[in-house]
Amino acid sequence: MSRPTNAGGSATLAAQPGEVADRKALQGLWYVLLGVLRESESLSPVPDFVAEYLAPFASRLPLPMTGRQAEDPVYDWISAAAVIESQGYLDEAWEMLNALEERLSVGSTIRSDVERDEVLAFLSTRRGRIARTGARLDDAEQWYRDAMRRSSRLPREVRWIDALPNALLGLGILHVERGNYPVAKKMVLRILAPSSLSSAFYRVQAHMLQTLLLRKSGQLHDALAAIWSAHDLLAEGDARHADVLTTLAEVAVELGAVVPAVRARLAVLAYTTSPRLAVASLSGTLTLLSGAPDEVRRMCEAEIARSAWGRHVLSRREEATVSERVLSATQQWLADPPERGLTPYDVVYLSLGVARLALRLGQFDDAMHAVADARALSIDRKFNEWVFECDALSDRIESARRVAASNERDRQVARTASDDLTAESWTTPDISVVKGAALRRLLSFEHEHRLDGRAVFL
Repeated sequence: MSRPTNAGGSATLAAQPGEVADRKALQGLWYVLLGVLRESESLSPVPDFVAEYLAPFASRLPLPMTGRQAEDPVYDWISAAAVIESQGYLDEAWEMLNALEERLSVGSTIRSDVERDEVLAFLSTRRGRIARTGARLDDAEQWYRDAMRRSSRLPREVRWIDALPNALLGLGILHVERGNYPVAKKMVLRILAPSSLSSAFYRVQAHMLQTLLLRKSGQLHDALAAIWSAHDLLAEGDARHADVLTTLAEVAVELGAVVPAVRARLAVLAYTTSPRLAVASLSGTLTLLSGAPDEVRRMCEAEIARSAWGRHVLSRREEATVSERVLSATQQWLADPPERGLTPYDVVYLSLGVARLALRLGQFDDAMHAVADARALSIDRKFNEWVFECDALSDRIESARRVAASNERDRQVARTASDDLTAESWTTPDISVVKGAALRRLLSFEHEHRLDGRAVFL
């Protein structure tokens, strides 16, 4: 889909990065798109005013197809369906794909049977993705298998452009969700095999899935090597930089490399316009500040203070500590979730992080207020697993408050009551004795913290 730098032209539909799409606007545009697909004699481009509205959302998604240019009508339509799917409208996206396939069968700009078969195979992978997202795993597997069957009839150099690697990745993720890790590993290795013709774009995705599989099996050093492989294949400006850095931070924490983990998360916070990744990075930072031993927490605070993101956020309250200012900023962001594009699930997740950090800082009223907000929203949205978490955290806050009130000398006990991990879990390896290039590279990791004014948490 074409992505204009500014979405002028239709002021009532202008979408800003970070927003969740307006339900009525998106539904209206969906009807427009279906009408164009069904009534046109050939596959025409997505109408300009629709493209302008969808462009900010499309810019935050991975490329739907790598083998087609943004000006291609097929790319345009698949990208539009991907945006609608990403906003949670699975049935609507499915119907768009059906209408697109029907249009391709009766007339389009596609010039050859091979080209048409390639697109149809790719559409099967998109249907598989929608079915998997909707927890219809058996249906998803059938669609991914259909994509592989269709792509097997294509010339080898064509099948590896988009259709086959997408099908293999989809099957890999599906088997991870089923717990069938050996089969998922086979899918990954087919993409990464030297004999495959998969592009760097799909190799990045394969290495990220490989990282997940290795983490699940406890092979953290191999997982680190895999995520570095993904990192090194990224092209300049690739929107997946934030995804890769987020995963790198998670592996770093699991290895006890706290400082690199914080640096990676701060880099993501400085520029990502993806609420999902911003929430993951901010909640991970809150976890480090609230759950780590004092020495490790001070290291985290020092990294925050020296980062571009930290300097921007911390400049508002010079007299407070780094942790207090991060807590205050997060509370302000949570006061207006729609402005940040936060879903109810994001709000609950971050509110619990706020509660834990407030507990660590001895701010019991703030901690209880955050838990109460998270609990009320969890009940309303039926996030049952979070209700239990809220109740348990509420009990811990009240216990810590009683300790602090009964004996001020025990205040440190109250302040550290939220420590979920032992000090041994947070030990940072000594780089001088570390073996393995991947880990040495992690421990010396630096990343440019470039600010983007559109970032979710700025």
